[in-house]
Amino acid sequence: MRTKIGGVLVGLGYASGLIFGLPSSAQGKPEIELLSKADAIRLFRLTKQQWLQEVRTAVASGQAVPTGGDPHMPGMTTTTVDGDIITVRLDYSKGDRKPLFVQVVIGYRPPRAKLFTDSTVKEALAEAKRQMAPEFEVVGSAERIEGGLAFFFELLEKGR
Repeated sequence: MRTKIGGVLVGLGYASGLIFGLPSSAQGKPEIELLSKADAIRLFRLTKQQWLQEVRTAVASGQAVPTGGDPHMPGMTTTTVDGDIITVRLDYSKGDRKPLFVQVVIGYRPPRAKLFTDSTVKEALAEAKRQMAPEFEVVGSAERIEGGLAFFFELLEKGR
C-alpha cells in the first residue's frame, strides 16, 4: 500500500501477492516504505505554517481529513481504497520553525491485519528502521486492536 496524502507518499504493506499483486517470489516478506528519505527530509524542512497549508490543501482536495487534538501536532488522516487508515502528524512542540519529529500511524482493519504474523510485524518494524538509516532514527511499535493492527512510527533526525 502506497498512499499519497498531501505531498507525502506513505506506505507499508505485506508483499503476499494477495494484496499487492506482486510476484510469488516475494514469499510473504513485509514491504516497507514508511516515507521516502526525500519526503522525510522535506517534512523536516517545513515550518508549521507550511505544513498547515499542506494539510489544508489535502483536505480541500478531499484526500484527507485534519487530525484533531494537540495543536502542536497538526496532521492529516486518509483512508485507503482497502479501508486502511494512515495518519501523518508533525510535532511542533519546540517551536514553529521545524518539527521535532514526524509521527506516522498506519492501521489495518480485519481481515487484512490477519495477514501480518508476529514475525512479519517484527520484520516490518526492523525494515522501516533500516530504510531510514543513517539519516533518521525510527522508533516503531505495533499493536493488535480489536482484530486490527496498528503500526506507530516516530521519525527523528539523527543528531538532533
